[in-house]
Amino acid sequence: MLNPRPRGDAESGSLGSHTGSELPSGAGQTFTADRSRRDFVFGYHEVQEEPSEYFYQLSAKQFETHLIFFSEYARQHGSKRSRPVITFDDGHRSNYEVAFPLLEKFSCKAIFFVLTGKVGTAGFVSWEQLRKMAAAGHRIESHGWSHRLLTQCSDLALTEEVERSKKTLEDHLGSRVVAMSAPGGRWSERIVESCERFGLMEFFHSNPWELERACGTVRIAGRLMASSSMSSADLRKNLDAGEIRRFAMRSKYMAKDGARRLLGDSLYHRIWCQLANWKSGEETEVQVSQRIEGNRV
Repeated sequence: MLNPRPRGDAESGSLGSHTGSELPSGAGQTFTADRSRRDFVFGYHEVQEEPSEYFYQLSAKQFETHLIFFSEYARQHGSKRSRPVITFDDGHRSNYEVAFPLLEKFSCKAIFFVLTGKVGTAGFVSWEQLRKMAAAGHRIESHGWSHRLLTQCSDLALTEEVERSKKTLEDHLGSRVVAMSAPGGRWSERIVESCERFGLMEFFHSNPWELERACGTVRIAGRLMASSSMSSADLRKNLDAGEIRRFAMRSKYMAKDGARRLLGDSLYHRIWCQLANWKSGEETEVQVSQRIEGNRV
């Protein structure tokens, strides 16, 4: 039997309530109805004991430094500034083995978006590990079934990525799944409409500077992908960003999106792999098709 999540009024902007303004009680909860402050969502991937050349993999020491900063920032500013929210993509085994103990050490909660079709396979978390994380107060949500770019999916494939992933998580964990993050950050209104059709209430992409909005009953929000080069000063700069910086960063991300559209997903992905020092063929690599399936927008 599913444990219901708090449902809010999507029209008024409430998707549930926070339990407090400090990070330990607030991170990983649904969005606040108080629009005078802004949730700033950070996205993480792997956290390993040792540093890596991969741009989006943090060492345990680096991640611990981030958690120390988030905790101090929340204590200093409470509800007066942007509230940092911690999320993870993919469900790599390091999320449980390395990140989870550190989160517990600092009483921080996170949202884990997992590739449901990979759970229990080599390199990924197990169902038992996910249950332990959920029991500790972390949210377990969907990152799709196979790590395909959702924008490249046919209607049938999109249903598998959204509905099958959601239902499998609910069947194994016994709690309602209400959110999804987009593999590769790619999305469209067609994808969000599919999420709404299957009962999801939150959808996350990877442009943190795009203004939050709603599509039907689904709230759409961006995230900043945390990298190994990101210091505490960088975290603060993003959390405290004023309108001028936000406008500048929105323009930068628009240019990046324009380049991706011009180059196409396949070529853009190859260039991204080189720039991020990513070794193609790793188990968490996003699936990019050379040929786009029919019946999609």
